[in-house]
Amino acid sequence: YYYGDTIPNFGGHKNSRFTVGPGYDYEIINTEILLELTVKDNKLINTRTGAEFKMLVLADEYGINSDVLLKLNNLAQQRAAITGSKPHKLNNHQNRNISELEGIIDDLWQDENSSNKRKRSIISDTKPAQLLAEMNVVPDINYVDKDFHTIDYTHYAKDDVHFYFICNTTDGWVSRNIGFRQQNKGPELWDPETGSIVSIPVYQQEGDYITMPITLAPYGSTFIVFSEGNRIPVYKRIKASGPFTPMIRYTGEGFYFLEEGTYNATGEKQEVSFSDIKQVKNLDGPWEVFFPSRFGTPAKIIFPKLMSWTEHDDESIKYFSGIARYEKSFTFDGNTSLQGNQKYILDLGKFTNVGQVWINDQPLGISWCEPHSFDISSFLRPGPNKLVVEIANTWSNRLVGDAVSGENYTSTNITSTDVINGFQIKAPWAEVPLIDSGLFGPVTITTTKVYK
Repeated sequence: YYYGDTIPNFGGHKNSRFTVGPGYDYEIINTEILLELTVKDNKLINTRTGAEFKMLVLADEYGINSDVLLKLNNLAQQRAAITGSKPHKLNNHQNRNISELEGIIDDLWQDENSSNKRKRSIISDTKPAQLLAEMNVVPDINYVDKDFHTIDYTHYAKDDVHFYFICNTTDGWVSRNIGFRQQNKGPELWDPETGSIVSIPVYQQEGDYITMPITLAPYGSTFIVFSEGNRIPVYKRIKASGPFTPMIRYTGEGFYFLEEGTYNATGEKQEVSFSDIKQVKNLDGPWEVFFPSRFGTPAKIIFPKLMSWTEHDDESIKYFSGIARYEKSFTFDGNTSLQGNQKYILDLGKFTNVGQVWINDQPLGISWCEPHSFDISSFLRPGPNKLVVEIANTWSNRLVGDAVSGENYTSTNITSTDVINGFQIKAPWAEVPLIDSGLFGPVTITTTKVYK
């Protein structure tokens, strides 16, 4: 998408000022990049990056830069697909033949019935998605509600390996059977948080697409990577008993479902039915919570149940900012001798803002976004166990506390801040709402079956 050179101009956020259509992606270019474009096999090439594009879309501008006009004429002569409204005047045409340039405009922007349409002309009054459909370029990703842009994506290719970075644009869990415009390739899931790479065992070729069930946490993201190979999927498709795509998690040992239910899988030769039942242990009851003493907080306190620090009666805890450590001992009665087909998943529920976790003195890692879950299969043991969670929040609550109480734990001279949804109005710290902080839970351990 060439966003023009009329000042002021800007591209806006994705799919705002310009959109191709559901399931398509685009890049924004300026005049400098436009003048460097080349054409190869009817594809437009960004010479700086090597990126290839099927179409060039022009911003709707009243006037056109003469340098841009001559470049567009050159690209059109090489059969590049270009669409955009016909300009009304010439800009930057010094020392050039105006009549000749105006003739180029009339020649490039021909009417809908012209015999030269899509051969060496720029097409106007046609939406990009419509033109792509006429060119038999189907959407790059396909799923049932793509019209709502539920899943955003970026597609990058190198040496015939195709990388799709996909992300959930909503604050709720999303599970979709997603089709990627690929042929005869094997998919892998590359987790950007853990660095793990696992082969996806459930997929099939359906016409222009390789389709597979993918589950994304709220605002979650991952890479789906396609490379050449003759790998045969374990299953072609998995369906829930209802109309929805099952919530599924892929691992190096196979996959497991995030919710109980009955699922039907289509294998290479037969149908398979899964009746997935889970055992859930709630780690409720009291927790020991340890605070650093330098903020006037108690060194140790018992929380009868998990709650936000801001709800506590002790003001040193209510306004606390920093790192607090939660400890809980519990007994696990399950059989932890794994049979190779089950996992134990620790889920911390909700907390604010960042957490670091240990079980039986073994570090599980840091979590900063949902789901706050960890595979503890290798560390959980029958009998007594110990869970430690350190939670860190932001400085906001302590700044409020200092403003209210007159304390100076934060040692700052900043007296006001922007409040979220406050229309960028500066508010004194004493009037800023407190932000829920701490571990809220529920904290659970789920025994789930792994399918291969």
